[in-house]
Amino acid sequence: MKVDLAYGRGRLPIEVPPEPTTVLEPTYIQGLPDQSQAVRDAVRNPLASAPLHEIVRDGQTVAISICDSTRPMPSRTVLPVVLEEIARTPGVEIVILVATGTHRATTKQELHEMLGPDVLRDYTVVNHDAFDRSSLRQLPDAGPGVPVWLNRQWVEADVRITTGFVEPHFFAGFSGGPKMVARISRRSRSRAF
Repeated sequence: MKVDLAYGRGRLPIEVPPEPTTVLEPTYIQGLPDQSQAVRDAVRNPLASAPLHEIVRDGQTVAISICDSTRPMPSRTVLPVVLEEIARTPGVEIVILVATGTHRATTKQELHEMLGPDVLRDYTVVNHDAFDRSSLRQLPDAGPGVPVWLNRQWVEADVRITTGFVEPHFFAGFSGGPKMVARISRRSRSRAF
């Protein structure tokens, strides 16, 4: 029996014996007709907070964390809408932090594909480096012998926004959620977030 597996950005055909093989496939649903407008509606009418343009104040610094190239987050759709909402407030300084965790830095080409040329041209985009202590700031310990280090630009921002999603992870249970801020890197007994 021939089975097509998702592989990279394409498919990988493989042959498997028909018995005792069972192939389970997801049910695909049609995407939203206007994804940008759906994001805009969600940002302007959140369920449990004030709209983003009311949270950000004139003269504040804003740090936005985004998924790195290992996650299929539609940042090219979501991030411009978030930036558009923040732009409704004058005098805001924005930095976009790529939440690489312990992954390698996202390349310029990957950033171009993920964000588009306008975001790269108009905003500061920084790959987080969990191994560069000078870019981190230590916070109070999370428990005995568990030091906490977060990205300095993230900690020092007036407003912190994280974009991302939660998905099953093949060895970590789930990926996303708080990992957009708390990416664990084991260095001896310490953890860099």
